[in-house]
Amino acid sequence: AYNRLLDIDSEKELSDDASKAKYALLLTKSADKAYIQHTSDSTIKNALDYYEKNGNAAELAETQYYMGSVYRDMYDAPKAVIWYNKAIETAQKDDKLKSSILLARIYSQLSELYDYQFNYTASLDAIRKAYRIKESNGKVDATALHDIASTFHKCNETDSAMLYYKRCLLHIEGNNRMKEDLRYLGVMLYFFSSTGENEYAGRCLGFVNRFGIEE
Repeated sequence: AYNRLLDIDSEKELSDDASKAKYALLLTKSADKAYIQHTSDSTIKNALDYYEKNGNAAELAETQYYMGSVYRDMYDAPKAVIWYNKAIETAQKDDKLKSSILLARIYSQLSELYDYQFNYTASLDAIRKAYRIKESNGKVDATALHDIASTFHKCNETDSAMLYYKRCLLHIEGNNRMKEDLRYLGVMLYFFSSTGENEYAGRCLGFVNRFGIEE
């Protein structure tokens, strides 16, 4: 999708400002999904300039979210935090967005930024909000369970970390995404081993020996 979008000459092929703004947002979004590092904020700013004046809440919140993601990739954490919080503020004013997966993604990214800054209390607050939204939408997966467990662990809340790591292992055992979720087993194996939960550690080790862990 990203390469196809690159083939479009937005100045020549897109005649109106709305189409150009949508193109700029889609280009940034597709690069993000393809794990292509953003190196400039010029494209997403084109979308922001339009949606700040003409967009609805969903369009503006998503654009602000990707502004944050662009600055995250550019290693400008302070700006990333500002734009993630602006996206949260926009989303919270809209009834539909208050419980949206978009808002959960914003909180998750904000939590990760706080984690990089060793601000584990703020990271935990954000990841708990993300988790609650995902839970209300029936979208809790191994990543959500691992992330909240890991953050509880960093905050020295071992009992809560234990609860969510166990839920994460149960989720992995019962889903059809075994290979995708194997990356969490090493962390859980260490955690369960270090806390004396030998049964759970053994179950993790069984999966590691059976499938291996992708580097």
